[in-house]
Amino acid sequence: MLPVALTRDEKLAGRWFRQRCQEALDSLNETEPPVLLVPPFGRHFRHECSSRGGRSTSFELKEHYDLNPDIWVCYCSMLGEHSGSFPHWDCQGGRVLAASGIIAWIWKEGKCACGLTARSHAGFVVDARERPPLGRTA
Repeated sequence: MLPVALTRDEKLAGRWFRQRCQEALDSLNETEPPVLLVPPFGRHFRHECSSRGGRSTSFELKEHYDLNPDIWVCYCSMLGEHSGSFPHWDCQGGRVLAASGIIAWIWKEGKCACGLTARSHAGFVVDARERPPLGRTA
C-alpha cells in the first residue's frame, strides 16, 4: 500500500485541529491535574508503587484517538467547524478544507492500582488513513 500524502489544505486543517486539541488537553491538565506528566509516545510507564512497597511497577497508558470533524475555511480565510455561525453569513459560505476522519489527535492517559494518574502533557497528529488506533484505547 502506498503512503497517502496530505494535501496542503489538509496540512493547514491539521495544524488548526492540533492547536484546538492541545488547548483542550492543557485545559484538562489544569482542571484535573495528573500526578505525573508523561510523553505521548510510550505504552507503559514505570514508577515506584506505594501499594507494592515501593517496588517498580508498570501500568498501561491508554491511547485517546480523537478524529477531526469537517474543517471548513470561510472566504475571509478563517478556519472552523461548520455551525450556525460559521462560515460567516457575510462571507456567503466557504468550503470544506478537510473532511472528517482523516486527521487524528493522539494522547495517552493511565492509572496505577495505587491511584497514581499519568497523562500526556502534549499529543500528536497523525494521518488517520495510515495510522489506526493501537493497543487499548480509552
